Amino acid sequence: MRAGFTILGAVAFAAACAGPHSGEAEPLERPSPQQSDDDEATEPDRCRTDFYAEPVTGERDRDGAREQAARTEGVLLRAERERGEERERFVVEAIDQLVAALEKDPYGPEPTYRLAVAYALADRRHCAIRLLERIAELTEMPEVASEAGRMIQRAKRDIVFDDFRDEADEALAQ
Repeated sequence: MRAGFTILGAVAFAAACAGPHSGEAEPLERPSPQQSDDDEATEPDRCRTDFYAEPVTGERDRDGAREQAARTEGVLLRAERERGEERERFVVEAIDQLVAALEKDPYGPEPTYRLAVAYALADRRHCAIRLLERIAELTEMPEVASEAGRMIQRAKRDIVFDDFRDEADEALAQ
């Protein structure tokens, strides 16, 4: 009697599996893996930090970049005071302005420093550190070395980097 139920069960199971799922399987796209903050380096659009991958051959607008970066000071101060969606709105506004400033002058230490501050306010530590490393690299360019040095000293005193002070100081020492 038991064997009869087993055979009947197998036939019912096979019949239930036929139907809409019969035939060849459709190819599926593999979903992209979830990223953590540690994986930020693998997704450059999430963290714009390499503004001089391609050497700049045209005229750089140093003064325009500095002026645009200076205009973000109030936005960044408001972001520091706010929390939640308001903070996010101010940080995004500052990042947009600073990216535009660095497009005018990809070697500008001040816009680079302010962008590091904006990323720190957005809890994007990895991005902020990459920008601090970039400021340290700018000290090797004679035309911006003294300004980069001033930005390094400013970053060493800036409390926005205190949550990751050891890493920030290490990035600035390169």
